[in-house]
Amino acid sequence: MDFTAVMVVGHFVVSVFNVPLGNPMWQFVPFPNMELCQQYVQYQQTPPNGYQLSIEHKMYKTAQCVTREEFEAQMQMQQQQQGGAAPQQEDQHKPLTPGWEVK
Repeated sequence: MDFTAVMVVGHFVVSVFNVPLGNPMWQFVPFPNMELCQQYVQYQQTPPNGYQLSIEHKMYKTAQCVTREEFEAQMQMQQQQQGGAAPQQEDQHKPLTPGWEVK
């Protein structure tokens, strides 16, 4: 199937204290054109209160449509960040997270 648009759906699970539990899960759904994608995006988003999974957890879903070119560019950037070049010598002493230093 040839496609020109992609619906990007993010699934987020949070606790009753609005603390995210783990990383979000991402889904990518190809569509033949942007108009059809825009029609279906409304069915993926959750109501403002989310879906109750248990007494302590809720799930929220977000969705948006992007062009195939935007999607491929984002995926390429993500791959470069994950498996990209080795860090430069001067980058080895920068903190990974504010307040935490690599020793």
